[in-house]
Amino acid sequence: MTKQEERSKARRKRRREKRRAEKKSVAFVPKKDLCIGDLDHSQTSAMHTIIDWWKEYQENGSVEPLTIGGYAGTGKSTLLGLVLPTLKDEKTNAPPVIAYVAFMGKAADVLCSKGLPASTIHSLIYNSTRNALGEMESERKDRKEIGNISLIVVDEASQVSDEIREDLEFFNIPLLYTGDHGQLPPVAGKGNIMEDPEIKLETPHRSALDSGIISLSTLAREGKRLPKGIYGVKEDTEVVGADRINDVDLLNAADVVICYSNRYRNGINVALREAKGFSGALPTVGEKIICIKNNKTCGVFNGQVFTVVKSEDCVGHFVMDLLSESGELKQGLNIFREHFDGQEHPYVYGQTLFCQFEFAYAITGHKSQGSEWPNVLVVEEPMGRLNLEMKRRWMYTALTRASQKLTLVSRFR
Repeated sequence: MTKQEERSKARRKRRREKRRAEKKSVAFVPKKDLCIGDLDHSQTSAMHTIIDWWKEYQENGSVEPLTIGGYAGTGKSTLLGLVLPTLKDEKTNAPPVIAYVAFMGKAADVLCSKGLPASTIHSLIYNSTRNALGEMESERKDRKEIGNISLIVVDEASQVSDEIREDLEFFNIPLLYTGDHGQLPPVAGKGNIMEDPEIKLETPHRSALDSGIISLSTLAREGKRLPKGIYGVKEDTEVVGADRINDVDLLNAADVVICYSNRYRNGINVALREAKGFSGALPTVGEKIICIKNNKTCGVFNGQVFTVVKSEDCVGHFVMDLLSESGELKQGLNIFREHFDGQEHPYVYGQTLFCQFEFAYAITGHKSQGSEWPNVLVVEEPMGRLNLEMKRRWMYTALTRASQKLTLVSRFR
């Protein structure tokens, strides 16, 4: 980073802190006369904050990023769906060109399913090229390479590391960070921009609580008991006891199994690979694997899930073509094989052209962040190393990964 970039970063930080201090005391003061249409008091107040933020950009030509946090079922998506179409360029009266992005490919897919032209952050701001040795490398794009975008909306922003946020803010385009401030900190690096968002939506709507997924995750976030039984008007959620902990058929019926410990995750992956007809210790075509360490050079990041399209077993490593959950094909990735041989992952310092992966039928709650699956099974385990607050965040994050059906297997009931 040059001295000019360092000074620019420091100025942005000072402006952000000043702006947060000025607005924090007046955010979300419920006023009945602010209610508009289907928005509740908090959503209406948030809408005016967003509009004021956009006006600030129109007047000054630059603005600090705005953070919007909302718990599951509080109507964050409804708010953004209503307010973003009202934003206009004051000079042309044209709507802004909005880029919707997410760190995880799965989160980008969810946005696409809602009719939004979404992509991953990486595909928007980085170029992937091959070097003289035929190996993949990534570098940040120039401003002109990302087109005439005038607003970037970053979904699941709690997953975005400080390093990637710096690259996003380099382009000097208004950034709207959105996410759930009840979730775990990011897996991709230090820092969590959603830890204390400027806008907070925290009361689930009554209609949202008809969902068993929202009801159970809300109980978990509030630190309440999660009794066995069926939840939700549509009975989409069930809590079962410890006697189902080794039920392979139950585990195999889920799109993904989420657990806390790597020890238990490894055991489930072995059982599920066998149940799905895969043999041997090494990954083969058609299998799901997950990146467990950022590799910006190769354009893969911690928590991304891929399907193996092609695999060549070379001396000491694999060369693989992988298909991401968002449909992006990564070709010629060099992948360490130590983990699949039952060894520890090699220690890597600095940039490398070799990536670290593991099987992804069962993943940890931390690795599940930013993704969503129709049918999720969560295994409750002892989490002795976490404090009470982080235990709540872990359970809440894991439970809210389900979009249609959720099963919680408790080892304590």
